[in-house]
Amino acid sequence: MAHNMIDADRWQHLIKSSLPLLRVFNFKFDCCYSESYDTMLIKLSPFQTDFWHQHNWYINYVIDGGIPSVYTIPYIPTYYTLTSTMKKYNSPSTNVLNEFDNVKYLSLFASAIRDDSSWYFRNVQSLSLASTLNYRVKDDEYEFKIEHLKNMVNLSNITKLEITGKCAIKLELLFEILEQTPNISSLILKKQITSSFYTNHELCELLSKKIKMFDYCNPTPYDYFEIDDLDWFCKTFSNVEELHCDIDNVDDFLLILTKCSKLSIIKIKCVDESIFNWFEDNARTFDIYINYKLKPHLSACDSD
Repeated sequence: MAHNMIDADRWQHLIKSSLPLLRVFNFKFDCCYSESYDTMLIKLSPFQTDFWHQHNWYINYVIDGGIPSVYTIPYIPTYYTLTSTMKKYNSPSTNVLNEFDNVKYLSLFASAIRDDSSWYFRNVQSLSLASTLNYRVKDDEYEFKIEHLKNMVNLSNITKLEITGKCAIKLELLFEILEQTPNISSLILKKQITSSFYTNHELCELLSKKIKMFDYCNPTPYDYFEIDDLDWFCKTFSNVEELHCDIDNVDDFLLILTKCSKLSIIKIKCVDESIFNWFEDNARTFDIYINYKLKPHLSACDSD
């Protein structure tokens, strides 16, 4: 974006000269260049003058790695990504509680969940817990506390939770999050389930009770998630109505249909072409909706 898009003085001149009746002015400007923090603060401070406040236009800005983002309050987009390297500078008159009321989809890096955070999201419906961008640092160094998460996000509105592949989260913490999200019904898990998962009986019982949609597909095109203990898997997700998963043999699929009797939708990534061909021949014989496709490295061919 051009430098002059975050030039408060030019905006002020334009509005005074050409748009004197303007009452509603909402924006979000992202810049693609990097400068020092001090330089950025000097450039952005004119957005905090009386001209802006007299119009009830309150502007905050975030700097991440020297790259600024400037936006009016409340923040307009419905999607937000919060990393640990972002620094937010608030207008003195900002209502912190309503700043991100429009955000419904939040990608939250685990290392950004801190007790001194100035971010608060109270209307988030979909929460994705991501990992640090610095892959040289171990994720488990950023194990956060549920109290800190609750101070940043109103968990009562969340219906969908995603755990990304590189986000290290202990099962005890996952249990706490699920327990504190009364309306959750969807879980997206982008990492391999280990044997310790099934030995946590409290977690399994809670998943069985709450989760109606479970997405357990490996997001990478060259790998897949093998379900090691299918009996426990089906018991844990016995009340699932919609399932997304990788399938490496037909018998597993048939057992899932038998054990998970509430299934009405299943979306499958076929690990090899023979399994895909089997679904081509048999999918329409079942009384549930089956969407099947080959893993991307094999084919982009979708089912009807």
